[in-house]
Parts: sequence; C-alpha cells; structure tokens
Amino acid sequence: DITIYLFFLPIALSCFIANENAKDKFVIFSSLVFSYFLFKLILHFTNSADFFYLPGVGSPTFVSYDKLTFNISLLFKGLLILFNADFFSKIISSPEGIFSSLKFTSLVIFFILLISSLIKIRKFSLVDAALLIASLIMIPAYALSDKPVDEGTTRYLIPVIIFGSIFLCRNANVPKISNIVLWFFSISISAYSLIYVNQPDFLF
Repeated sequence: DITIYLFFLPIALSCFIANENAKDKFVIFSSLVFSYFLFKLILHFTNSADFFYLPGVGSPTFVSYDKLTFNISLLFKGLLILFNADFFSKIISSPEGIFSSLKFTSLVIFFILLISSLIKIRKFSLVDAALLIASLIMIPAYALSDKPVDEGTTRYLIPVIIFGSIFLCRNANVPKISNIVLWFFSISISAYSLIYVNQPDFLF
C-alpha cells in the first residue's frame, strides 16, 4: 500500500498539474494505470499461501476519532526522532540542548520550504512535482491511518525526508553569500558536535 502513496499517487497527480508536454504526460499516465492493473492482476493470482502471502497484514483504514490526537502526537514525535531534534526536557545551555534546538530549527525550515513550494507546483517538471507530492503525502496519510501504533512505525515517515531532500537539492535557489554562510555554519557545528560526542567520560 505504501507504494501507492509514494509512487502511484504522486506521479498520477503530477500528470495533471506539472509543467510538462501533454503527450508525455498522457503516455506516462497510461503506463501508470496499466502497471497498476497489471499489479492487481498478478496479486490476485499470487496472493495465497503457495505464492506470496502476509497473514495478519490488513488493508489500512481511517483512524478512529479517539486515536486521532495520538497519531498527531506520534507524527510530531517521529519527525523529531528522524531529525534528531528532540529538545524537550534538555537543559537549554547544554550542548545537547543547543544542538537539538538547531536541528529543530532545520526541521521547521525544511517544511517551510516544502510547503511554500506547493504554491508554484504547476511550474515544476513532472519529476519535481512528483517528488514534492511524495515528500508531503505521507504526513496526512500517517496521521489519518490506523497504522501508527508506536515509535517504530515512524519509519513510514522516512520517505518524507528522502524525497523532500532530493526535491530541495534540485530546486532550492540559495544566494552565493548565504551558501557560504551555511557551509561555514554547518562545518563549525559538525566539528564541534564531533568533539562533543567523542569527548572521554571520566565518570567511574
């Protein structure tokens, strides 16, 4: 099911909104639909104990209203874990607290850049539009499904970072001066973080 969210839907939607040749979009969309029906046909004949069968894995359903707040909380916590930006309960002046706060800032900037790009999604190529949709579609899909049960299920959010990073690398326009400042800042923080992480522990 996750392949539908990460590949089929983003590419299908991009065929309708991306800035691409109409003929190319028609060919891609037709191929996509044909592949989907072929997938369903193969699954129909092989979904048995003699071929490929996953007992206990049912189709996803919408989350119950009572569990919605839990899903949203787990979504936020999962993003903090993936960005290593969980600054809660950490001492503000400690290196760990500072690093976590900086990483949380990068998390916020990451999503600001992605969400702001939605405004001009029609100007992107089919590939870039699909990457942008794939990077954001798992957020509502995760929050509104019944699959999130614990911190381990936050692995479903990993594609958000992967596709989002690829999209930003392809489309982010950073001025030269800002780029130099960011490089210097990143190298400085990484060097200090490396020293902090590898400092000896003299407590016995």
